[in-house]
Amino acid sequence: MEAKEALLPDDIFKTGRLLEVPFYQRSYVWGVDEWARLLDDLKNMCEAREPYFLGSVILKKTIDCGPGNDDFASKAIVVDGQQRLTTMQLLLKVIALKTNEGTFDSRFYFQRQTQHSLTKRLYFLHNRNDRTDFERAMAAETATPLDGDSNIIKAFNYFVENIDEDRAWLMNYMDLMQFTQFVLITLSEQDDEQQIFDTINSLGMRLTTAELLKNFFFSKENIETYKTHWEDVFERDDETKAYWDQTITTGRLRRSMIDLFFSAFLQLEADKKDGVTEDERRTYEKSERLFQSYQSFIKNHCGGDPSSLIDALKVNAETFRGLFDPSARERMVGSAPGMDRMNVVIFGLQNSTLIPYVLYLREHIADDAVFDEMLGILEAYVMRRMVLRADTKNYNRFFSGLIREGVATPDACVSASYGRVRARPTFPPSTRSMRPSTARGASATCRHAASSTCSRPRSGTTRTAPSSSASTPTASSTSCRRSGRGSGRSTVTSKRSRSAMTRSGPSAILPSSVRASTRP
Repeated sequence: MEAKEALLPDDIFKTGRLLEVPFYQRSYVWGVDEWARLLDDLKNMCEAREPYFLGSVILKKTIDCGPGNDDFASKAIVVDGQQRLTTMQLLLKVIALKTNEGTFDSRFYFQRQTQHSLTKRLYFLHNRNDRTDFERAMAAETATPLDGDSNIIKAFNYFVENIDEDRAWLMNYMDLMQFTQFVLITLSEQDDEQQIFDTINSLGMRLTTAELLKNFFFSKENIETYKTHWEDVFERDDETKAYWDQTITTGRLRRSMIDLFFSAFLQLEADKKDGVTEDERRTYEKSERLFQSYQSFIKNHCGGDPSSLIDALKVNAETFRGLFDPSARERMVGSAPGMDRMNVVIFGLQNSTLIPYVLYLREHIADDAVFDEMLGILEAYVMRRMVLRADTKNYNRFFSGLIREGVATPDACVSASYGRVRARPTFPPSTRSMRPSTARGASATCRHAASSTCSRPRSGTTRTAPSSSASTPTASSTSCRRSGRGSGRSTVTSKRSRSAMTRSGPSAILPSSVRASTRP
């Protein structure tokens, strides 16, 4: 590996060398903020005629130029820097068109003239997602906006509209080439491209977890598997990309659907392995270091082979998309249990910890009626705990435990969820089953209680022993009264929670913003 100061024409776009963006790299993602800042910086550079450092470019040498690239003497893979190189080349193209600069093609194209034809090939070969639009922009013959909505086309059009003729002449084409500097890091064939890419991007280059995992799972050696198991699943068309890129709120974080999927998928795979420790499971449940968790899991429990997960990855991703739909929050849903109501519980009430278990159930229950019954039990469980204001911080561990124990039948789910409650909960849950239980000889419970007993009992009374019901925690009351002193019975009066419980079904206790979409 060697590093040096570099200029675009002399060091990066060298005559006879093809620069290729590998397929696993992200598409061009720069937007207006980056374009505007770069344009202002370069304008100031040209006025001051002082060098401007634009960042680093990492290339990896390769001997094999690949099929169809025999025109080039050598090839290098762009490991890092495609955003900067792409933007600079688009900007230079627009300035060349506006100033009639005739040397652009000779600097950025391989050209070979024969007796009957002229062969022209760009030195910079983009990946599959951006190649067509980048070549269109480079082939433009006038400085007029192009049709299209990709970021490549948007960048070209931005420079067309924001660089007038005076600015184009001020930002002298040759000055831009001479004063814009990079640090060029060149890797040899022996250097580990993937390791360096992972290191750079996991230390703050803002690639998403999905992009890091795509690089981790695939390489040029298994490109066909990449097409069938990744591209066709996550990047097939704009609708598919929009689904996986949409973000939802989960607690204090906003996460994309693809991030939620990979989090759930890792938990499912970890729960299938006998050797995974509790500490590891807790680590895998965290969203902050998901990519590192995958690396650790594959190293310690998959023999270091990422390909062992690829088949299951595709199947689970397709199932995930068929089940989970955040837009259900905005629609009317029926009164019968099913995924429409479960989507409201998960996305409307921010219970994303249910996702791995629901995904597990769909994998293990072929009968749709049984699957819907299981969803009804889960919904009733979550709603009861909401009414009773029970703590939800251990949901992850609880639902992960259901997966490890193989709980995939209604009876087993009721037993695990409701403990010693004898009767299966009704759906929707009845008023009686949702009322907090009380014990004889107990004192009246007041508004300070968030458990089965008041934390400040009145003089001469005793605390209530915890009930055996799963609904032990009680809702806080807006008013408290003692009834039948000496009669051995106490009552909790809560106008708000009681009126909520007497409505039909769990939807009655949803927040008002969600409740409207759950009316039968």
